[in-house]
Amino acid sequence: MSRLRIIWRPSGLVGYSLLVIGLLAAMTMAVAPFSRGLIEQWSRLDVESRSRLVYNAIQGPIVRALTDGDSARLANILQGVAQDDRILAVGLCDERGVLHGATDMMPQTFSCQKVARSDAESFSSIVNDGRRVLVGSFPITTRDERAYLVVLHDLSFVDARAGSVQRYAVAALIGVALIIAAIAAFLVIFVLRGWTAALRRAVEDMRAGQSPLGPRRERTAVDAQIHRLLKDLEIGKAPTEDAEVQWSPKSLHDLLATALPGAEVIVLSNREPYIHNRTENGIVLQTPASGLVSALEPVIRACGGTWIAHGSGSADREMVDENDTVEVPPGAPAYRL
Repeated sequence: MSRLRIIWRPSGLVGYSLLVIGLLAAMTMAVAPFSRGLIEQWSRLDVESRSRLVYNAIQGPIVRALTDGDSARLANILQGVAQDDRILAVGLCDERGVLHGATDMMPQTFSCQKVARSDAESFSSIVNDGRRVLVGSFPITTRDERAYLVVLHDLSFVDARAGSVQRYAVAALIGVALIIAAIAAFLVIFVLRGWTAALRRAVEDMRAGQSPLGPRRERTAVDAQIHRLLKDLEIGKAPTEDAEVQWSPKSLHDLLATALPGAEVIVLSNREPYIHNRTENGIVLQTPASGLVSALEPVIRACGGTWIAHGSGSADREMVDENDTVEVPPGAPAYRL
């Protein structure tokens, strides 16, 4: 079974409008994920940079607090960092995976066991109460121990920022499309007006009897094209298209000579236009009452030619010449029968 293929082609203003709307929707769907991913990447890099700044700012005070064994001072340092609106919580993980000095907003489900503890910084994402959280881990080394500063950032603002940028991108795309559509509409109207004016001038010239290809002052390229087209149409127009033709035998003969030079009209029928019958008073010429004869006989009489028909008259054979033809009508022969 052959597959049915349906190919839609736009037609008219509505069709092209739907096509533009479809293309705009496709472009929006293509741009939206890209813009969202780009914003998320930028935001993550921004958060990582903030985490590094925090680490570089408090690394020294934390090392001194750990060396002195001053837990209160360590807690104050971490609480001060957590005052930043973008920072969710701060804490310190030891080598055994125990969390120390956690600030108030530290998630209950957070565990140091989930954090990579290595000689270099590391970043990972976790989910807390349906929200994404970025965890940065930075090594802090003292003479007696090694700990890891963990900085947690709530990434919910990233989703809000990405949504806003996505809306702005869609709005900008729609705005650009509307501007392009307005410019295109203006150009179309401008061109159509030019063509209309040029066509009107060409028609007026032809009505005034001026040659379409004749000289004309201030003629534009559009005028020249339209005049040339009208001239071609005038040349290619059949003689019968002239509304001023007065039909007569002469005009019909001239039409045949012009449209079909050298052609001969031949009529083939079962009814002859003139019948020769023998009566008591001699041979009588009769014209049959036939619609076919009434319609075609004036045409062939005007144009000349040959009418081939069945000779049904009792005296037809006596009236023909050696070629079985007879010139008709009698007295003013116009064609052969």
